[in-house]
Amino acid sequence: LKPRFTHSRDRSDLVAMAGCPVIDVWMQQPTPRFRKDPMFRPLLRWIGQGDQAEMPEFSTTDTLGMMDQAGVNLGLLSAWYGPEGPMITNDDVASVVREAPGRFRGLCSADIRDPVTAVRAVRSCVADGFVGVRVLPWLWDTPPDDRRF
Repeated sequence: LKPRFTHSRDRSDLVAMAGCPVIDVWMQQPTPRFRKDPMFRPLLRWIGQGDQAEMPEFSTTDTLGMMDQAGVNLGLLSAWYGPEGPMITNDDVASVVREAPGRFRGLCSADIRDPVTAVRAVRSCVADGFVGVRVLPWLWDTPPDDRRF
């Protein structure tokens, strides 16, 4: 049986048929550092704010409202570590997950330049209930088959 989705034009009543939830697996709750990074300016066009210098601030309540409007049941919130340091820390993610544990799960990240410390961070996050790890090879200018992954 294949899942079927029905929705209205405004997507407010998106319903997953056959009991399949809708999960956003690439979600971030932007922090001030994340919002100000020039790498994300092209995304502003997607939300009709291409003339702005930085992303608008979204509260957890705003994010939950957008998820409801789009019919998203669960979001996997990602921490974001790169060569310049963390843009969204594991603690930032854990804080948002605590605000709505029925709607969010955490994906941790770590500084891969120090593999021992990175593994410790991942273990700590798993103990705190995180469900996965996200590392972006392109952000580190590293091939996906690098030994650190």
